[in-house]
Amino acid sequence: MSQNAENAQANKVRLKRRERIRIFWYCALLVCGLFVYDLVTGEIRGDYPLLNKAIRSREGRGMHLIGSINRAQQAYFMEKGKFSTSIAALGLGSPTETSDYRLRLLPQSTAQMTIVTADVNEGYAEEQNLRIYRGAVSQITAKDGTRTTIAILCQQPRGSRRSLLFGTPKPPAQPPALPYYSQADQTLHCGEGSVDAFR
Repeated sequence: MSQNAENAQANKVRLKRRERIRIFWYCALLVCGLFVYDLVTGEIRGDYPLLNKAIRSREGRGMHLIGSINRAQQAYFMEKGKFSTSIAALGLGSPTETSDYRLRLLPQSTAQMTIVTADVNEGYAEEQNLRIYRGAVSQITAKDGTRTTIAILCQQPRGSRRSLLFGTPKPPAQPPALPYYSQADQTLHCGEGSVDAFR
């Protein structure tokens, strides 16, 4: 009888130990599940931008190219009194097409302004939800009569539609309108569908 009682007691101890181990693993799985859930939903909300770092880096390249061309146009205007009609003439050594963006210089009908665009290249980059950038440089006359230039860099905002892969918000399907010069306040404004990248 004492042998059976000892076996029963040992079985109870083993069962309790197994139950504690099972509870531990259930808790560990629950914590891991909550972490993964938070990571996925946080990425969708945009709380974890590190997972989108590659996309943001590639967009930064497009933004940098537009900014460089804007500054080169300003320098070209100060030196020659007019805007360049080609990117090559600016002497940047930058390519007019990368794997992600295709750059174009759009001279305007008035010699007072020039526009540069960075449209997403079709194919691979288009699938990566990259934003489109627009830049403009305009010539203005200050109150003291000196001519100077102003510039703007516009970017397409993120849309509300989000992809399932890492939750990257997709830009709107419609490309943004070109920047324009307003005589009323004598400044450049981003066209419809884009916002100033530095505001």
